[in-house]
Amino acid sequence: MSSSSKTPHWKGQSRVQKLCHWCTKPQGTRSKPFQACGRCREAACNFNSKNKEKILGGDPTGANTVAAFKKWCRPHLHFQTSHSLTNHRIFRHGSHVPAFRQAAICALDLGSNPSKVDDGVLCIDVKLKPNHESLPTNQKYEPVAGCTLTMQETLQMIGTYSNPFPCPHGGASIIESAKSDSSFMKAKGGLGVVMVMLQAYGYVDIVKVVLPSASVVKAAQQADNWGDQWVR
Repeated sequence: MSSSSKTPHWKGQSRVQKLCHWCTKPQGTRSKPFQACGRCREAACNFNSKNKEKILGGDPTGANTVAAFKKWCRPHLHFQTSHSLTNHRIFRHGSHVPAFRQAAICALDLGSNPSKVDDGVLCIDVKLKPNHESLPTNQKYEPVAGCTLTMQETLQMIGTYSNPFPCPHGGASIIESAKSDSSFMKAKGGLGVVMVMLQAYGYVDIVKVVLPSASVVKAAQQADNWGDQWVR
C-alpha cells in the first residue's frame, strides 16, 4: 500500500494546538507535550480533576452524574464493543461519534451546502433512560430534542460556560478553538470540524467532530439522509 493511500492519522487538538482538550489551558513552555493513551487519544485534564470536588461542593451524587454524562458524551473513554440498535439513530454505534457526524451532515445539509460547517452547531438535549442504572455507560442516555444554532447563538449560550467544569478562558475560547481546529483539518483535505453541544440536567458538554472531505460528506448524505428526523 502506498503512503498516499493509507488512512490519515489525526492528532488530537490537545497535541496540535498545544491546548488542553478539556479546559483550553495552554501547554507550559517547559512541560512535556500533552500525552494521549491508546483508547481516548487525549490527555486527562489535571485542572478539571483537581477541581471537580471543589466545583461540586463535595456532592458524590453530582460527581457521579457529571462523570456518567462525560463518559456518555465521549464514549471512547469507556470503550465497549456493543452494536445493539435502539429506537434512536444516535445510539446506532458503540461510539456515538459516527452518529454525531452523520447527524451533523444531515441537520446542516452539508452534502449540498458544505459552507454551513463554518457557522453551524448541533444542539442536542438528552435524558437518562428509565432503566439507566442497569445499562452500560454508553447506553444510559437518549436524545429528546435537537436544533441547529449559529456560532453567535452558541456563544450567547456558553459565553459563561461553567459546567460540568469551569472553562477558565470562557465559552468564546471553545468556539475559537473549534474554528482553529476546523481550519487545520481543511488544510489537510477535510471539510472541517463541527461542534455538537450536548445538554442534560443543567450540564453541558461539547464534542468536536472531524468531517471527511466534501465529496465523502456528500456521498454519506446521499446514501443515508436522515433529513428532519436526524435527532430520532
